[in-house]
This record gives sequence, structure tokens and C-alpha cells, in this order.
Amino acid sequence: MRHIMGRVRPRKGNMMRKANHTEDILPPLLPDDYETLKASIAARGVDVPILVDQNKEIVDGKHRRRACDELHIDCPSIVQHVGSEIERLQLRLQLNCNRRHLNGKQKRAMIATYLKTDPQIGNPELGEIIGCDKKTVETVRRKLESTREIPSLLKLRGKDGKKRRRTRIMTNKKSETDKAAGIVSQVPDGMEIIPIKAAKNTVRRLRLQKKREKAAANAPPWNNKDIRLHHCRFQELAEIAKLVPGSVRLILPDPPYGKDWLPQWEELGQFAAEYLQDGGLLIAHSGIHSLDRVFAVLGKYLTYQWTISSYWTGLANKQYLQQQVVLGKWRPIPVFSKGTPHLTGGFYDTIHVEGKEKEYHDWQQPLGVFERLIEDFSQPGDLVVDPCGGAFTTAVACHRLRRRFIGCDIDKQCVRIGAARLHDERNGKRRESTVPNRVDSDKPVVHACYPRPEVRTFREAVLGLLPATQRL
Repeated sequence: MRHIMGRVRPRKGNMMRKANHTEDILPPLLPDDYETLKASIAARGVDVPILVDQNKEIVDGKHRRRACDELHIDCPSIVQHVGSEIERLQLRLQLNCNRRHLNGKQKRAMIATYLKTDPQIGNPELGEIIGCDKKTVETVRRKLESTREIPSLLKLRGKDGKKRRRTRIMTNKKSETDKAAGIVSQVPDGMEIIPIKAAKNTVRRLRLQKKREKAAANAPPWNNKDIRLHHCRFQELAEIAKLVPGSVRLILPDPPYGKDWLPQWEELGQFAAEYLQDGGLLIAHSGIHSLDRVFAVLGKYLTYQWTISSYWTGLANKQYLQQQVVLGKWRPIPVFSKGTPHLTGGFYDTIHVEGKEKEYHDWQQPLGVFERLIEDFSQPGDLVVDPCGGAFTTAVACHRLRRRFIGCDIDKQCVRIGAARLHDERNGKRRESTVPNRVDSDKPVVHACYPRPEVRTFREAVLGLLPATQRL
């Protein structure tokens, strides 16, 4: 006991300096090992990206960054929000202890250094981080307590089963790292490693979501006898809206594409069979994976007529077929009818989408697509129903094209956002659609996104003065 009491207690300032300099917890990299690392990077590139925090400070990988700077090559990095020095230290330990081959003496030295920084950590958790048995941690702890280098605590902090997993952003260039550092704190936790583009899209969606919530909170009630929005399941819509069987000209939904919604296609087919007028149409967006089941279910109640394709330029949607990646750039829109379809004119079976519109809902489709479908398959004054309102884009298109509309959604906020959107439409705050409408309703259907066919004489056709692909 005298020996213990007689030892010199370390100064608090020295402990704080050790706590702040987390680099000292790891054994130094020898010059020969650094040259080997540099040669490997020169030959193969960086195998393990460095880890930086929201302030662009290196958490792990200073030697890799130094080697890349000396070789004048880009150093890939992962950006992660680090909330405290303790979290920074744990990250360094987890990443390095798994990668380096450390002997028992080095691990005990690291345990001692860490315990001086965070003595409340539980023995099992620290042992898991460093890669050793909890008894080893306990032995080092008792030695430090006996020399009063750390306090003797009756209760230690256990492992938190609900500990959040920080989201990390993968980058390849310095400019991307700078952008990632600016948004990493805004990305929700639990998404593991995501590329910089996905992180930017996530942040953008969250900003839009806050904007939608604000719009929904301030939305005035929508009151229009021709455009009616309801908060309910579509199975309850007929009763709430007092729909008359055989009164609907066009049902135009964009249901969820997931497996959870597949059983409701059966009820949607029954709904359409009862409330569509003879010759009326059900035109529904569908996911490609479940297209065969959609056809089979709707075919029990309606007659299949055609499939329209909505396609776009730019980035594709990544999907999977077995183990293979499919980069999808189109969406099927099957057309079913109740009996013989009542068509008012010709139509194109492809719709080119010029840009995405996600201001009001994450699954929102471009307004121009619905304007095209409504204009091609209904007449002014007809009743159009959308049982999956979402952003209520169908309602806005009907308002513009003078169709009556009844729609619903199970999300009350969607209904309120739809009301706010229609309120803006009525007050002149309207957005131009990205897909042009019909040029002249008295002529064959021609849209501005397709070249107008040139008319040629019989002589020109014979002589081939105009391309054969253009019609006579």
C-alpha cells in the first residue's frame, strides 16, 4: 500500500493531452512498412479508402493519404460524422486492430491508453473493439486502478444494444470529399456506406420532405365539387364519395410497386369492373417485376388492350434480376377496358419523360404523363378516379383539362399536400409540365416531343425524296 500511495499521480493536463491525441494509441508505422505500403498503392491503387470526419480531418488512413499525395493520385475516402473524441478513438481502434497484426504487449498498451481516455467503458466492449478477451481488459484496468491512473468505478458502461450505426459516404475525389463533409451530418444514421450521389439524393429528399410537411401544415381546405380529395383507403372510396356504378370514364392510379401491395390489385380489378362505364378504361402504372401477376389478376375482371411505355433519358433505376443488375429506364403502363374500349382518337404508346418531378412525393410521376393519358383517353367533363392519390398529380391534370376528379390516399398528409397543390393551381402558381400536350385536338395525335410527320405526294414517295419512315 505504501508503494501505491507513494507513486507520483500523473498530472491531469498530461491525461487530457493523451486523450486528445488519439494518434498515439496505435503503434507507429515503421519506415520500411511505409515504403511497402507506398509501393503497393503505386502498383494497385488504394485498396482500403481512408476515413475522414465532417471537418475533413483524417480519422484513419493518414499514411495512405500521405502516399497518395506523394504519388500525385486521387485517394478514395469514406466520410462519416464523428460526434466525439471517444467515438473517433473507437473508430481508429476498430479499423486498425482488425487490419494490423498486433502482439499481446501492443494490445495491452492500447487498452491502457484507451482506459485513460474513457475509463467507464465496459470490459467486454473494449475487448471486442481491440480484439482480445475481456479478462485481459480487466487485468489492465486493475493495474491502472491500483496506480490511480484511472478511477475505480463501481459501475461500468455496458454495450448499448440500440447503438446507432453511423452512415458513411464513399467518395473518390477531393471535390467529392468536400461535398460529402458538408452533408454527412444531414444523412440519417443506419444506412451504412453509400456513394456520394445517393447521399446527395437522400439529403435532397429530406429537404423536400420538410418542405412538404410545412406546405401540408399550412394547406387551406380544398373545396371544389368537380375535384374531390378524400382521406381513406380506396376500398372505402365508393361509399365515402357516393360513387355510382358505371359512372367512371377512366381510372388512373399509380399504386406502390412493392410485394405488400400485390394482394390489393385483385380489389382494384373488382373496383374497376363495378364502377367503370361500358368501354371505360383502367390505365395503371406498374412495376416490371410484378407485371405478370398484375396482368393475371386484372384479366379476371377486365380486358387487356395495350401497354404504354413511359421512358426517360439520364440516370437509370438500378434493379435486380436474380443476381444480375438491370438498369431500367422505362415504366410499363398497362391499359385494360371494361368490354370494348371507348377510344376517341389515336394515341402514341410511348411517352418520353424529359425530367423528374419529386417536389410533392418521393414516388411522384411527371405531370405531363398524366396530362397525356387523360387527354388521349377521356373527354372534358368525364369522371376520372385515382384510388392511389399520392401527390395528386392526376387531380392537377384533371383540373387543367376540365375533367371531374375523385381520388383518395391513406396518408392524410398526402391529401393535405394535394389540397395545397390545387390551391396554388387555382391561384395561378402553376408549373409547366415536362411532357408536352397534344398540339391540335382536331387533328391526329401529335406531341411536341415527336417530329410532326411530313406529307408527301405520290411522286415524291416513288422517287424517294423523303425518308421512307415518314408516312404518306
